[in-house]
Amino acid sequence: MSEIDPAPIPSITFTDVFTIISERTVFHLLNDKNYTEVNWSSPTDPIAILLSGIITSVILFVKGYLKGKDDLLYHPIVKQLTLMQIIYYIYAFNPGNDMPVNVKTNFTYSTERLESINAGAFILEYTDTNLLKYQYTDTSFLNY
Repeated sequence: MSEIDPAPIPSITFTDVFTIISERTVFHLLNDKNYTEVNWSSPTDPIAILLSGIITSVILFVKGYLKGKDDLLYHPIVKQLTLMQIIYYIYAFNPGNDMPVNVKTNFTYSTERLESINAGAFILEYTDTNLLKYQYTDTSFLNY
Protein backbone atom coordinates (compact mmCIF):
# COMPACT_ATOMS: atom_id res chain seq x y z
CA MET A 1 0.00 0.00 0.00
CA SER A 2 1.56 3.30 -1.05
CA GLU A 3 1.09 6.57 0.75
CA ILE A 4 -0.78 9.37 -0.93
CA ASP A 5 1.25 12.55 -1.24
CA PRO A 6 -0.34 15.42 0.63
CA ALA A 7 -1.45 18.41 -1.37
CA PRO A 8 1.32 20.98 -1.68
CA ILE A 9 1.12 24.07 0.45
CA PRO A 10 0.04 27.16 -1.49
CA SER A 11 2.63 29.87 -1.64
CA ILE A 12 2.15 33.16 0.14
CA THR A 13 5.24 35.32 0.09
CA PHE A 14 6.48 38.24 2.13
CA THR A 15 5.67 40.38 -0.91
CA ASP A 16 2.03 39.27 -0.71
CA VAL A 17 1.94 40.39 2.92
CA PHE A 18 3.73 43.67 2.15
CA THR A 19 1.10 44.57 -0.45
CA ILE A 20 -1.37 44.81 2.44
CA ILE A 21 0.77 46.04 5.30
CA SER A 22 4.10 47.85 4.97
CA GLU A 23 7.45 46.22 5.68
CA ARG A 24 8.10 48.88 8.31
CA THR A 25 4.86 48.05 10.10
CA VAL A 26 5.54 44.31 10.04
CA PHE A 27 9.05 44.96 11.40
CA HIS A 28 7.62 47.12 14.19
CA LEU A 29 4.89 44.61 15.11
CA LEU A 30 7.22 41.59 15.20
CA ASN A 31 10.22 43.32 16.75
CA ASP A 32 9.92 42.43 20.44
CA LYS A 33 13.72 42.32 20.97
CA ASN A 34 14.51 45.88 19.79
CA TYR A 35 16.40 44.87 16.66
CA THR A 36 17.53 47.85 14.58
CA GLU A 37 17.11 46.30 11.14
CA VAL A 38 15.75 43.31 9.29
CA ASN A 39 16.96 41.39 6.26
CA TRP A 40 13.81 39.81 4.82
CA SER A 41 15.83 37.61 2.45
CA SER A 42 18.04 36.11 5.18
CA PRO A 43 17.03 32.65 6.39
CA THR A 44 18.63 33.47 9.75
CA ASP A 45 17.13 36.88 10.43
CA PRO A 46 14.90 36.53 13.53
CA ILE A 47 12.16 38.86 12.28
CA ALA A 48 12.07 37.15 8.87
CA ILE A 49 11.89 33.78 10.65
CA LEU A 50 8.94 35.00 12.73
CA LEU A 51 7.04 36.22 9.68
CA SER A 52 7.79 33.02 7.81
CA GLY A 53 6.53 31.00 10.79
CA ILE A 54 3.29 32.99 10.97
CA ILE A 55 2.69 32.57 7.23
CA THR A 56 3.42 28.84 7.32
CA SER A 57 1.27 28.26 10.43
CA VAL A 58 -1.75 30.05 8.96
CA ILE A 59 -1.40 28.29 5.61
CA LEU A 60 -1.26 24.92 7.37
CA PHE A 61 -4.29 25.87 9.48
CA VAL A 62 -6.28 26.76 6.36
CA LYS A 63 -5.05 23.61 4.61
CA GLY A 64 -6.16 21.48 7.56
CA TYR A 65 -9.44 23.33 7.79
CA LEU A 66 -10.23 22.69 4.13
CA LYS A 67 -9.01 19.09 4.26
CA GLY A 68 -10.41 17.10 1.39
CA LYS A 69 -10.95 20.28 -0.63
CA ASP A 70 -7.34 20.72 -1.73
CA ASP A 71 -8.36 22.25 -5.06
CA LEU A 72 -9.72 25.25 -3.12
CA LEU A 73 -6.35 26.01 -1.51
CA TYR A 74 -5.16 27.76 -4.67
CA HIS A 75 -8.32 29.78 -5.24
CA PRO A 76 -7.57 33.53 -5.16
CA ILE A 77 -10.32 34.18 -2.61
CA VAL A 78 -8.94 31.54 -0.24
CA LYS A 79 -5.51 33.13 -0.64
CA GLN A 80 -6.94 36.51 0.33
CA LEU A 81 -8.83 35.03 3.28
CA THR A 82 -5.55 33.42 4.36
CA LEU A 83 -3.80 36.80 4.08
CA MET A 84 -6.46 38.33 6.35
CA GLN A 85 -5.66 35.65 8.92
CA ILE A 86 -1.90 36.27 8.56
CA ILE A 87 -2.32 40.01 9.15
CA TYR A 88 -4.31 39.29 12.30
CA TYR A 89 -1.59 37.03 13.69
CA ILE A 90 1.11 39.57 12.87
CA TYR A 91 -0.75 42.06 15.07
CA ALA A 92 -1.52 39.41 17.71
CA PHE A 93 2.15 38.37 18.00
CA ASN A 94 2.85 41.03 20.61
CA PRO A 95 -0.10 41.61 22.95
CA GLY A 96 1.13 45.18 23.56
CA ASN A 97 0.33 46.16 19.97
CA ASP A 98 -2.86 48.03 19.28
CA MET A 99 -4.94 46.01 16.85
CA PRO A 100 -6.94 48.10 14.37
CA VAL A 101 -10.66 47.38 14.24
CA ASN A 102 -10.28 46.53 10.52
CA VAL A 103 -7.89 43.70 11.35
CA LYS A 104 -10.29 42.20 13.91
CA THR A 105 -13.24 42.61 11.55
CA ASN A 106 -11.36 41.02 8.66
CA PHE A 107 -10.20 38.13 10.85
CA THR A 108 -13.79 37.42 11.85
CA TYR A 109 -14.94 37.81 8.25
CA SER A 110 -12.25 35.47 6.91
CA THR A 111 -12.93 32.87 9.60
CA GLU A 112 -16.65 32.92 8.82
CA ARG A 113 -15.97 32.66 5.08
CA LEU A 114 -13.60 29.72 5.58
CA GLU A 115 -16.26 28.01 7.70
CA SER A 116 -18.84 28.65 4.95
CA ILE A 117 -16.48 27.32 2.28
CA ASN A 118 -15.74 24.24 4.36
CA ALA A 119 -19.46 23.59 4.88
CA GLY A 120 -20.19 24.13 1.19
CA ALA A 121 -22.43 27.10 1.96
CA PHE A 122 -20.17 29.62 0.18
CA ILE A 123 -19.51 28.70 -3.42
CA LEU A 124 -16.29 30.11 -4.82
CA GLU A 125 -16.36 31.79 -8.20
CA TYR A 126 -13.65 33.59 -10.07
CA THR A 127 -15.55 36.80 -10.79
CA ASP A 128 -14.47 39.05 -7.92
CA THR A 129 -11.27 37.86 -6.34
CA ASN A 130 -10.10 41.10 -4.77
CA LEU A 131 -11.75 40.95 -1.35
CA LEU A 132 -8.90 42.92 0.18
CA LYS A 133 -9.70 45.88 -2.04
CA TYR A 134 -12.98 46.19 -0.19
CA GLN A 135 -11.80 45.11 3.24
CA TYR A 136 -8.62 47.19 3.66
CA THR A 137 -9.63 50.64 2.51
CA ASP A 138 -9.32 52.49 5.83
CA THR A 139 -6.57 55.05 5.23
CA SER A 140 -5.41 54.96 8.85
CA PHE A 141 -4.82 51.21 8.55
CA LEU A 142 -2.77 51.51 5.38
CA ASN A 143 -0.57 54.39 6.51
CA TYR A 144 1.49 53.08 9.40
